[in-house]
Amino acid sequence: MQSRFFAYGSFSQGQVHHQKIKQFVVGQRQAFFKGEAFRLRCGYPALLPMAEGGELIEGVLYDLETPESYWSVIDGLLGVDQSRPEKCLFNRITAEVRVDNFSRFQAQVYCLNPKKKLSAHKKITRGEWKRNLLMDPPISVRLEERQKQYILKLANSRGRDIVPIKLDLYRELMNLELIVDKGRRLALTPLGKEAAHFMEL
Repeated sequence: MQSRFFAYGSFSQGQVHHQKIKQFVVGQRQAFFKGEAFRLRCGYPALLPMAEGGELIEGVLYDLETPESYWSVIDGLLGVDQSRPEKCLFNRITAEVRVDNFSRFQAQVYCLNPKKKLSAHKKITRGEWKRNLLMDPPISVRLEERQKQYILKLANSRGRDIVPIKLDLYRELMNLELIVDKGRRLALTPLGKEAAHFMEL
């Protein structure tokens, strides 16, 4: 299956999700998306499309050759549920991207759900998300491996599953506001849930 994908943030080269696309790439070009860029609480950028105003935000337009199931797998990385888009932090949309002054293409783009935009999601000046990531790396990059693994265990637990924890790890993750103690079990905070989408499974 052939498709086009506008990649930025966690899908850009050297970031956590890039490995999920690189094996399917058959072509790539610098491209721009018209909108605004926001920094999520966990540190990664998210774009909002804008018909009027906004900035031209740099990314890469990938030409992909993928299996039929590819997009459902990638949706899962960011918690996208196409049957309930209003509940998700991200939505995958088909949008116009620009390769130069004349060429415009339709591509798949992961954008911030406008209903989930919070005051905690700070606008990135001039849409310069690369500079923003370099100056202040996302929380998932700063975590130790044992911290990441525990966050992922909690993210994948269901119902009343109890995930045991050591006291030192408990204190560290509580201080980082990634987990909350609900009495009989621990759970991820909204920040913890957001950060979990940007950790390797």
